[in-house]
Amino acid sequence: SVHFSDANIGMACGSNGAIIKTTNGGTNWANLISGTSYNLIDIKMFSPNIIIACGDNQLIIRSTNGGLNWSIVYQGSPVNNTVANLYKHSSNEASAYSWYYSDPYEYTYIYHSADAGATWQVFQTYVANRSIHFINLNTGWAYGSTSTGPPIYQYYLDLNKTTNGGLSWSLIYRSSGVSINPGLVYFYDATLGFKYSHIGNVYLSRSLSGGYDWQSSPGLPAGYNDLIRCFYFTNSQKGWFVADNSTIYGTTNAGANWFVQISPVSANLKKVFFIDENTGWIAAGPQGILKTTSGGAVTGVLNYSNEIPKGCRLYQNYPNPFNPITKLKFAIPNVENGNGQSVRLYIFDMLGREITTLVNGRLKTGSYDIYWDASSYPSGVYFYTMQTEEFTETKKMVLLK
Repeated sequence: SVHFSDANIGMACGSNGAIIKTTNGGTNWANLISGTSYNLIDIKMFSPNIIIACGDNQLIIRSTNGGLNWSIVYQGSPVNNTVANLYKHSSNEASAYSWYYSDPYEYTYIYHSADAGATWQVFQTYVANRSIHFINLNTGWAYGSTSTGPPIYQYYLDLNKTTNGGLSWSLIYRSSGVSINPGLVYFYDATLGFKYSHIGNVYLSRSLSGGYDWQSSPGLPAGYNDLIRCFYFTNSQKGWFVADNSTIYGTTNAGANWFVQISPVSANLKKVFFIDENTGWIAAGPQGILKTTSGGAVTGVLNYSNEIPKGCRLYQNYPNPFNPITKLKFAIPNVENGNGQSVRLYIFDMLGREITTLVNGRLKTGSYDIYWDASSYPSGVYFYTMQTEEFTETKKMVLLK
């Protein structure tokens, strides 16, 4: 997990008690001594000095001096429970939950703190869940599965809501059908929420009514099956989620549509956090920590390969159709002078008007990836052309918002 108290000071946690800290926005990181060898799954910063982290064996630890020293503020039983979802609600309030299944029993615990993590109120709950999310100490949602039978088995995905911190729950939405697995539930506020289920494919839904009604949240490709690990919204319109297999999606209209963003590494992405609409970080497991200062929009030539192509080549963009970011790939062969070639790559619309130039300069031999963010352009058909001294090729792409 990764979290920041401001644009410069942040912390991340991981396996075997690992905690690292940055004071320059993530450019450099220093190892801290957490005092535990348990895996730490989530971390939150109340301020540059006060930090809490949680993980295996129902462990919650806390620092009051910027991570120099840590103390155990809670450790419960059974030890198989992992405190995996830590939510910071205000300057002092935080909540979390843990879930563990040992046939035939489930063990679910809810954790609340009203004093910046110094002390915790912990109690067991029996609501059906695979995910619980609180927006404050009182209001939360639990998403889980139930079934009836025999002789005829009927499976349900249930969404329950609490307004008293999880002491009692009310069923507010139920869907039935084949046996299907509940995933995450996430609410930005009392009205806007998301949940997904999966059985082979992933099905993402959105609610504008606090969970009482749900609709499909479009933008994922047909057959999408990467499990979503974390949602994060900076306001009621703009948000992101990260998932397995390097998956990043963003929205600028409260999830009415989602568009793919590009990860520079191949990894299962764990957590996403933004300090404002543009600056954010992603915990990418063993691949490290990713950062954006453009809200995830990627421009410029990013990747360079030393393999020598046999000739100039312009590839079809991917994805296509896209919304609003797509990747264009091209290759430059070796030339006798060894100085590469002059390359121009530009985009024009259906009327033949050039709208942007992505590359205009001399490039060395190799293969290149470049990303075009079309968020400021309307839906439609566009064309992109690559020109060198001896090569010209044009391809078509479709922006579909």
